[in-house]
Amino acid sequence: MQVSADVHHRAAPRSEAYKRLKALASRYQSLKLAQIAILAKTGGPFDDVLEQVDNMIKVLKDEDEADHSHRDRCEDKQRASKMNKQDAEYDLDKAEKEIEQLEQAESDKTLEIHTLEDQMAETQHNMDDITATRHSDTADFEKEKKDDEEAIVALGQAQDALSKFYKATSMLQVAPTPVRGARPSYRFLMKETDEPATEPLEGEGPAPAEPLEGDSEGPAPAEPLEAEGPASAEPEPEAPAAATTEEATTGEAPTTDDAASTAVEPAPRTNFKDGDYKGKAGDARSVMVILDMIKQDVGRDIKKAIQEESESQAAYEKELATLKEAYHAADSAKTAAEVEVAGITTDKSNAEEEKDAAQTDLDNELHIEEALAQDCGLFVEVNFDKRAERRKGELSGLKEAKSFLAAAGMSEHK
Repeated sequence: MQVSADVHHRAAPRSEAYKRLKALASRYQSLKLAQIAILAKTGGPFDDVLEQVDNMIKVLKDEDEADHSHRDRCEDKQRASKMNKQDAEYDLDKAEKEIEQLEQAESDKTLEIHTLEDQMAETQHNMDDITATRHSDTADFEKEKKDDEEAIVALGQAQDALSKFYKATSMLQVAPTPVRGARPSYRFLMKETDEPATEPLEGEGPAPAEPLEGDSEGPAPAEPLEAEGPASAEPEPEAPAAATTEEATTGEAPTTDDAASTAVEPAPRTNFKDGDYKGKAGDARSVMVILDMIKQDVGRDIKKAIQEESESQAAYEKELATLKEAYHAADSAKTAAEVEVAGITTDKSNAEEEKDAAQTDLDNELHIEEALAQDCGLFVEVNFDKRAERRKGELSGLKEAKSFLAAAGMSEHK
């Protein structure tokens, strides 16, 4: 009976401990508490059970510490990945904007180069045009000048020919045969002067003639013609009056009483030397003057043409210099724009490399973010708090079980 009572006395605390531990395991859904409840029921020493409780408490604390470390590590990585991702996105956006600006600048400069090339082409066309026009005008000027100079030479040759002709064929007028009872006959010389001779008007009587062959008085020599300036006309002597009808038919002069009213000088008999008419000296002088006037006009035309050609050449050179200056200015601006385009191209290439690097960094951070989401996302956002809450309950249950088992063990020893 005594042994049976002792067994019952020792079994009572264990049974109570088992019930309490089982209830704790059920309440906290703790496998560890369930294991301790079984261990307490099977009859192991309470000291061993208490040691197991202490080990489980330590495991839960280590697990809590590991979860906190895991969470902190995930949060640090997620924070770093987020910052790196933002930096990569910023660098990528910056590179894309820089490339866009550089492409616009390159397009503007390229358009500027094309505009300058068009200006240069137009300026070159204008230079070629005015140069061709100038050469054509110069050729026309040289031809006209040569023609005018040849005309002056031809006019001079004509003057020389006329001068030689009239010098060789000078004309002298001689007196007609005397008529009995008539007024003294006129003998006059057509003297060449600086003024052209005046020809007799129609109806004023016959023109003076050269002397007949055998006349006792030879012809007076003719002065050489003057080619310069118009000649003044020397008055011609009054022509003798025509003979009366009686004198013309009888050959005798009228009576003395009628002589004063009826006697007239008979028409002179004319004959040209050698029977060949050589021209009028007065007409020759007029022609010489006209030729001189033509030569002077042509000379003035040449002088005027030379002046106009000089002015046209000066205007052409001035305009050509202005066009050349504009061409060189456009060419310099084009060269500068091409240098800028080269620099822009280099900058754009660097920006594209930066863009590629930023895109690579962003892709890497996206992969890291995806990996962290699998490793840390669910754990940090969901499991960490659940695990911490469950550990908290288990720790409370284990601590409560430890206190209960310590009391039960003391009861068992008594």
